[in-house]
Amino acid sequence: MSPSRIQQTQQSLLEKSNGWALALCSLAFIFWLALLTYKYFHFGYYDWDFALYAQVMWSLSHGSLSPSLFGMNFLGNHTEYIAFLLVPLYLVFHHPLALIALKILSYTLGAYILFLIAKRNLPVAFALILMILYLAYPANLYALIYEFHFESLAIGFLFLLFYFFQTQKFIPFSVTMVLTGLIKENMLLVVVAFGIYGLFARDRDRIRWGLIPIVFGLIVFYASVFLVIPTVRQEVTSNGSPMWKYSPYFSMYQHLGSSPMEIMRTFVFQPWKVFQIILEPYKRGYITGLFGPLLFLAFLSPQIIFLISPVLLQQLLSSAFQYYTIGYHYGATVLPFVFLATIRSWVLLKSKLRPVFYHAAFFLITLACLFHIGFYQENVAVRIAQYKDPFDPFCWQMISKIPPQASVTATLSFLAELSQRKSLYSFRAILQGIKGISPQHLKSLPEVSWALIDFEDGWIGDLLRHDPKTFQPRMQDFFLNHDWVIKDAVQDIVLLEKGVGKGGLKLIEQGDQSFHLTPPLDEIIIDDNFQLLKAEFGNDSFGRRGVIPLKFHWRSLRDLKEDYQMVFLLKKNARVVYAYPRRIGYTVLPTSTWSKETYVTERYWFLLPPLDKGEYTLSVMFYNINIGKKANVSLSKSGFTQKGDRLDIGSVRVP
Repeated sequence: MSPSRIQQTQQSLLEKSNGWALALCSLAFIFWLALLTYKYFHFGYYDWDFALYAQVMWSLSHGSLSPSLFGMNFLGNHTEYIAFLLVPLYLVFHHPLALIALKILSYTLGAYILFLIAKRNLPVAFALILMILYLAYPANLYALIYEFHFESLAIGFLFLLFYFFQTQKFIPFSVTMVLTGLIKENMLLVVVAFGIYGLFARDRDRIRWGLIPIVFGLIVFYASVFLVIPTVRQEVTSNGSPMWKYSPYFSMYQHLGSSPMEIMRTFVFQPWKVFQIILEPYKRGYITGLFGPLLFLAFLSPQIIFLISPVLLQQLLSSAFQYYTIGYHYGATVLPFVFLATIRSWVLLKSKLRPVFYHAAFFLITLACLFHIGFYQENVAVRIAQYKDPFDPFCWQMISKIPPQASVTATLSFLAELSQRKSLYSFRAILQGIKGISPQHLKSLPEVSWALIDFEDGWIGDLLRHDPKTFQPRMQDFFLNHDWVIKDAVQDIVLLEKGVGKGGLKLIEQGDQSFHLTPPLDEIIIDDNFQLLKAEFGNDSFGRRGVIPLKFHWRSLRDLKEDYQMVFLLKKNARVVYAYPRRIGYTVLPTSTWSKETYVTERYWFLLPPLDKGEYTLSVMFYNINIGKKANVSLSKSGFTQKGDRLDIGSVRVP
């Protein structure tokens, strides 16, 4: 074959490889867009970051810089100026999922640019394999599955920054540099690192490639971290402290020094202290999660790792554990340079190894990376499987009942879907007594007219377990003293409206005397601690088939310290076919808060599972949660005492 023919064949393969790489990235984009759209519609965003930024974009498109979820100007948290540039796009695609699509685009576009960089230095097959490994890398998967952050938009820009730096295209590099710096304040330090690298890596034009990025990065970083963020936070809580103390960053690095100058002195005069922190067990685990799958090959090219070192140090030296685990999004901005350094290392090895050893080494590292990916496969699958919930259709029906302009508070899993409004407040923040994520404390409850609450929300449960003396009274005040009426409910998820007049259904009530129950009561006693006075079947199921409205009347026989749980049992022909636990009193009035002769009435809407046709008995069992033990149930009626561990409260016929 002639040299020209060989050259044409190689050129054809290169062009085809571009198409293959683009097709793989497009498929990855479609897959993740479908999965994360599914996650959104199934209330899978269990934290509040996505909701925060979705409301930021809604607020900016309506002329406000202060979303209610933030409780202040959003620039007081991070200087994410990129949000202003995205407003026109958000006005076109007026939906929270527009942000998720941008996040996935950044990830897949970054993978394609990685391929373009890799094939300039490695065989095309190697470049494609590295791109596929990047798309499936565990730290990337966790970042995609987790919430939205503007920082995730930096991934594509970081790859572009390196690409334009490597190909010496200064104007595209400068535009990318500015856009990268607008994403988040810490990205400006990456720009500075590129400038420092440019001073040493360039034989000429060192001022352009070195000084311009350094000056731009340092000036904007100083303005953002020491002026913009502290000024915004000082406006909401001024205590006369130096400006730098208003930055949220320094609280995470006080173990290095009590001021910026002291932190700098620690770096200069006590470097061993810095290394001790970096080499703590959890930090080593984070480094292994980022570099280990590629067998730490990236460390053969420390000059490339240097480019991301400011962000990596920010994470490793922080006292916040989220910064140094791959389970969140923070590792995703480090990974571009892990792979870029690995490419550089392969170029180095190519000149040192014979072809057979070179190919064998690449094959070995590919296997190691695939093994590492497989190690995380089950954990990722479990997270995805949790999205689907039988209550999701009912939650959307509840959301549809809330007027678009109404002020709402909600537990975290509902915030993203409710974010496109002016007045939305996290119930967790209300319970904590803080104004969104600002440092300002709530002086009074925000004026909310609707509440969508999942009483089994894990974040609320953590607060109540951590400090019940503080948070339990706040919980009770919110639900017992503000005239809430039930507008919809299913099991532990309840929609409430405030101040709609008398006659509405109350979720839970507390009193010091009997509620005049008729007919005469049976003596149903649980563990000789409290009494079930009556269990009633209601009528209002909010138009839903398969939902049983229940009403329970309780009386405490002594001051209780334990929390009790009731377990609903559906039996057919004496065989239990379904069991579902729930906390007595929701988390508003759990039994541990009952004093002697306290009377509690609560309503509950029990959702039947899919069942075969027939007659079923609905029974309840009781558990003492504190000791993990089944409770004894005694029933005294007409002089006869029956003891056991369960109680039949009614029957259900499934047609």
